[in-house]
Amino acid sequence: MNTPAHLIFATAAFAKPERKGTFLAALLGAFTPDFSLYAMVFVSLWVLEIPASTVFNDLYYSDNWQAVFAVDNSIPLWFLMLLVGLLARWRVVMVLAAAALLPKSAFCMVYPSSSLIYNIQYMSPAFPDLVSETSSLSTGEGTSTYKRKP
Repeated sequence: MNTPAHLIFATAAFAKPERKGTFLAALLGAFTPDFSLYAMVFVSLWVLEIPASTVFNDLYYSDNWQAVFAVDNSIPLWFLMLLVGLLARWRVVMVLAAAALLPKSAFCMVYPSSSLIYNIQYMSPAFPDLVSETSSLSTGEGTSTYKRKP
């Protein structure tokens, strides 16, 4: 699920006008798993001035970046946070964790089981062509090649 859709679905599912703080908690929970992506891309493009093609074709799929994304999108970690919120009866924590878990029902990354990170990678089951080392995708103006590490 992409970030804008995640924000919309999370707020629709978990934000309640009569419950203070749930709207902001749902937005934060929806955005938090993707925050590192935006931060790393921003620093790479604007601070380090790395070309966009390198950022999106190489760095994004590097082991280091994928390891960060695996932690951010960790079902066990977000579930633990949800459990803490439930046990402590902290509604805002429950909403934040539930919003972060929302897209994990379809696509998940499991951490810290590193042997599964690339096997259950975000979007891989839905788009098997992207899993191969190199796959060509036809675009309106020709063919682009995207490299992805298995």
